[in-house]
Amino acid sequence: MAQFFFFNEQSRWLITLEKRMRKIKNEVSNLEMKGVEVYLVGGAVRDAYLGLKPKDLDWVVVGASHDMMVDAGFTLVPAAVFPVYLCSEGEEYALARTEVKTGQGDKGFEINAEGVTLIEDLGRREAPMCAMAQKSDGTIIDVYGGREDLDNKVYRIIDRNAFKEDAVRITRAARFAAKYGLTLDPEAVEVMREMVEDGLLTMENLSSRVALSLRDRFFREMCKAFKTDKPSRFFEVLSEIGALEVLLPQVHAFHGQTQPEKWHPEGDVFEHVMQCLDVGASLGCSEKEMFAILCHDLGKGLTPKEELPKHIGHEKSGVPVTEEVCNLLNVPKDFKKLALIVTEYHLKVYTVKKPGKIHDLVAICSSDLEDMEIHDVVAKCSHSFKDVEFLRSVMSCSMADQMGRRKDRAGPFPTKAVDLDFYEEVFHVCKAVKFDPKKWPDKKGPAIADWVRQLRIQAMGAL
Repeated sequence: MAQFFFFNEQSRWLITLEKRMRKIKNEVSNLEMKGVEVYLVGGAVRDAYLGLKPKDLDWVVVGASHDMMVDAGFTLVPAAVFPVYLCSEGEEYALARTEVKTGQGDKGFEINAEGVTLIEDLGRREAPMCAMAQKSDGTIIDVYGGREDLDNKVYRIIDRNAFKEDAVRITRAARFAAKYGLTLDPEAVEVMREMVEDGLLTMENLSSRVALSLRDRFFREMCKAFKTDKPSRFFEVLSEIGALEVLLPQVHAFHGQTQPEKWHPEGDVFEHVMQCLDVGASLGCSEKEMFAILCHDLGKGLTPKEELPKHIGHEKSGVPVTEEVCNLLNVPKDFKKLALIVTEYHLKVYTVKKPGKIHDLVAICSSDLEDMEIHDVVAKCSHSFKDVEFLRSVMSCSMADQMGRRKDRAGPFPTKAVDLDFYEEVFHVCKAVKFDPKKWPDKKGPAIADWVRQLRIQAMGAL
């Protein structure tokens, strides 16, 4: 059996899949002996062509039936929307198929997997860059011009009607633009705008199940975009085609919200937050931290035009907006927890000076509290200083906020000024302070918390 391998024509980069294929040699050979063709398809071929290490391997089987797959040793994936089988190593092999839209959502398709050719299977995909296949001898099948698009850094679509069958393809296109530095082809922009105007992204037009699925898939695409070098491009593309206003109106509201030039030479709030996201990516921030960075200035979207460019109290006013976004996207609890704290306290990280205020801030940003609406900071301090990683996340987000202020986008980011080492010292010094009832027997009830706070502030004096 011929071995599969990745082949980058530009760099002559060659990585064989010999070891992997050896493990499933019998299964694939059993198919090939019956005249069945097995191809590596989609993202793996695209990334290999670009010299990137593919994350997932997707396989298409042409000329096989269900019985042939089972006889060869493959196992049908239960409840799958289309015919897909697992090999002994757990990788998925799908029968070549065509799809016809019959209803809403990702399950509203009529699937045909009988007698489908490779070209027909590739043609159902959204873009030429996603519709390349590779034979076992390394030959790339690229009938739609995917390699040329990648070379030219442009995103095109294959079939406008097929593209419209799945609204999430809009967010996938935005993510690809962020990951690969692509510009949308004029036809792609036109089609996506039509989809937005037709209400294909409007939750009220969808069934509850489909709307929930759309939100979930949008959030997943956004998190993938957070891991790119330029996550701002994801939101810029969505804004360009009108989708951001529908999917995340709270972020769309950043447009045109001017800021004091002294503190924000970069421009309006949208430009600031986009730069912050790119800073976060350069700092290696996690998806959770990137989401918090996205949310940190949501309060500025509420500022009345007559009050611009000032945004007094935007930290507090942004908290319910951040909660609204978290609930809208049904984000994980730890995402929500960090986003709410960063929204309310991101400015204080580099504005507080007094020991008492620094103590309270570190207490909040290192606490492991279930109730995020902290009404009495001092009362909570005796239960704080539990999670230094959470503190680091808050500081990283605030650092991105402070650095995302370039007047010239092509220039370097401003030097970071958040002293994470100092805040960690505060954390450890304060955590080391313990209340000893034998030493202070007169302290009872709430007085204990006040007393411990004072002891911690005294300990901070040595820093």
